[in-house]
Amino acid sequence: MLYVPVEYLRPDMVVARDICSYPRDMHHVRLLSAGQRLTEVNILRIQANGIAGVYIRNSAADDDMEIPELVNEALRTKAVNEIRAVYDDFGSNCNARTIQNRVEVLSTISRQLVESIMGSTEVMFNMMDLKNYDDYTYRHCLSVSIYSVVTGMSMGMRVSTLEKLALSGLLHDMGKARIPRWIVNKPGKLTEEEFSIMRRHPMLGVEMFPRSTVQISPKVLLAVAQHHEQYDGGGYPKGLKGDDISLFGRILAAADVYDALTSKRPYRRALMPNEAIEHIMANSGKHFDPAVVTAFLRSVDAYPVGLCVRLSSGEQAVVVKNHKENTLRPVVRIISAGSRKGKALDLLHDSRNFNITILGVDYDGNEWNPQPTE
Repeated sequence: MLYVPVEYLRPDMVVARDICSYPRDMHHVRLLSAGQRLTEVNILRIQANGIAGVYIRNSAADDDMEIPELVNEALRTKAVNEIRAVYDDFGSNCNARTIQNRVEVLSTISRQLVESIMGSTEVMFNMMDLKNYDDYTYRHCLSVSIYSVVTGMSMGMRVSTLEKLALSGLLHDMGKARIPRWIVNKPGKLTEEEFSIMRRHPMLGVEMFPRSTVQISPKVLLAVAQHHEQYDGGGYPKGLKGDDISLFGRILAAADVYDALTSKRPYRRALMPNEAIEHIMANSGKHFDPAVVTAFLRSVDAYPVGLCVRLSSGEQAVVVKNHKENTLRPVVRIISAGSRKGKALDLLHDSRNFNITILGVDYDGNEWNPQPTE
C-alpha cells in the first residue's frame, strides 16, 4: 500500500485501510471502508474532515507490507475526546474537584498509552495515523505525549516514569485554555503583543493545578512549565539552559516542535517527517538536547512505511521497512517502470545500494499512480 497525501488523491484509487473521522464524542465515524474506490465526492468528504492522507492499494507496493498501530484507534479517540473535555473545563474556571477528576482520567489514559506502546511489536513510530484528527489543539497534545513516550523508552526510562511523561504531554498545552481563542486559532503570524500573551501559556498551565488542592507529580508540572525552553537558553518563559531544564521539559520541547512542523496549519503546509527531522537535527545542541535528539531519531520514522520517495537513481519507490539504527536509510521497493520494478532495496545494509540516497518525498508524475490490487 501507499500513503497518499490528500492533495494527490484521485478517483478510482482503492482504499487500503478504513478512513474515519472523529466527532465530538467517544466514537469514530467510518467514511470509507478498505476496498472501496474513491470518487470525487469521497475525496471532497475526506478533505472536509481534515484528513491529511489515505493509504491506498498498489500492485507494486502491497506485498508483505504491514503498518501496525502503535496505539489503537479506540484509545486514540478516547484520549482526544478527554483532552477536549479537560480543555473546555479549564477554560471555564472549574473547581478543584473537577480538575482532580480530569487529572485522574488522563492519568489512566497515560498508563494505557504506555502499556499500548510498550506492548507493540513495532519499535519505531509511524506518525501518519495521528494526522487524521481534524482538531489540531487536542490531537497535538496526544501526539506530543506519544512522541515523548517513545523517546523516553529509547532512553531506558522505567514504566512509572514513562506514565508521568505521557501525562506531561497530554497536559502540556492546557494553559492555552486561558488564552483568547482568537489568538490561539489565528490563521497567520502573531503580532508582538499577541505572541507576548501566547508566551504565558506554560505558566498558566501550571497555575491550573494548585498543589494544595490537586494531586499531580511535580515532574509533570515542571515539564508543562518548561516545554518551550531551549537548550541554548533562547526559549521561554525563563530562558533556562542545558540541564537546568528538566529532562521531561527537554523531551517535550523536541516532541512539540516536531509535531507542530508536521501538522498542516492555515498559514503553511505540513512538513513531511524527513523535513521535520532535518530541522530537529539541525538544531541539536541549540534548541534541543543532543541526547534527546539521538533518542528521538531512534524512535520516529524519517520516512514512514507507505511513503512514496524519489531515489538518486531517478527511480520512484515506496518505503516498506525502517531501521532503528538509521531512519534515513530504510528498505524501499521500486514502483516506477523499468527492469527493477518491484525490487526491494535495503539502503542501509546492502553495499550494492550504498551509493543510492533518498532525495525526498515525491508524488509528482504518474509513476506512483496505483494499479490497485483487488
